[in-house]
Amino acid sequence: MELGKIGATESGGVNRQALTGLDSQARKLVMAWAVTLGAEPRMDAIGNLFLRFPGTNSELAPISTGSHLDTQPGGGMFD
Repeated sequence: MELGKIGATESGGVNRQALTGLDSQARKLVMAWAVTLGAEPRMDAIGNLFLRFPGTNSELAPISTGSHLDTQPGGGMFD
């Protein structure tokens, strides 16, 4: 759980609040993972991360999903 180490707390949780250095570290880690898997990463001016994985059939519609990498101050490992 490499991502869970960024902002890890002594109690076993994670404190990785939005727009902090820890949040930036998390985004950079996920971008690196994505590049390794063949994605084309892009980050906008406010830190939204977009990962484009080229498909094998351009006739098919794209698939989009979303999530977040920040946590609440007392968030758990899977917040």
